[in-house]
Amino acid sequence: MSLFVKLAIMKRSYTIILMASLSLITTEAAHMIYAQNCGKEEYNRCIALADPLVKDPHFIYPGNLKDIDNICRTWTLFVDCTKRYTEHCFEESKRKVFNKAVENSIELVHQMCTSPQYQTEYLKHASCLRTTLFDDSRCGKHYRSLAGFISNETSGPSICCTHHRFRECVLDQTRRTCNQDDDSFTQQLLDKAFGFFRNQCIDYVPNQDECPGYEYYNVMTTNRWQDDKGKGSPSPSQWPCKI
Repeated sequence: MSLFVKLAIMKRSYTIILMASLSLITTEAAHMIYAQNCGKEEYNRCIALADPLVKDPHFIYPGNLKDIDNICRTWTLFVDCTKRYTEHCFEESKRKVFNKAVENSIELVHQMCTSPQYQTEYLKHASCLRTTLFDDSRCGKHYRSLAGFISNETSGPSICCTHHRFRECVLDQTRRTCNQDDDSFTQQLLDKAFGFFRNQCIDYVPNQDECPGYEYYNVMTTNRWQDDKGKGSPSPSQWPCKI
């Protein structure tokens, strides 16, 4: 998965899902930078900036405004470093693709890092959703599976299947254990944070051979679709991994 995708996750995730996605983002950025075989010193500098975003719990799931402020400062340095690298090592055509991939998400990051109202909204939902994302009794295993797949540290089902199971688990567990506002907030954030999967998985339909256990989440999806029928949502058979 490319640096474009990795940064898209990072920028769109500067809410609940950013905190879960940071460890996905920085590892893949490292792979892409190294693969370009250009500016190894700059590569090492960018990875050093990314390190706390992956390893420090306060960066992965901030619990207060101080943590958010630290993340925004570190994230800005990392993205600036990556931007310098792409300007130096990417051809113009690839830079255009990169800029197009991240232009909309930059606005979301700016909102998270500058809007007190948006920060308050995040912190309102953070506790329950943070537990949902990382607790093994909820969706922690699915999150680690997605992280491992993207960072090329593990093998397994296709990325579309992995994303499908992660997303459906988070939505199911949020609905079961958090309040109604958390459920709505989570769905919006998942779609923003992982919207790039829509293009990658647009023709993907999970099956037992490639995506073992997908039926459970299909049942959950069906129930959720039936609840939202009046809103004009598509049937689950039309979007097993398109969301």
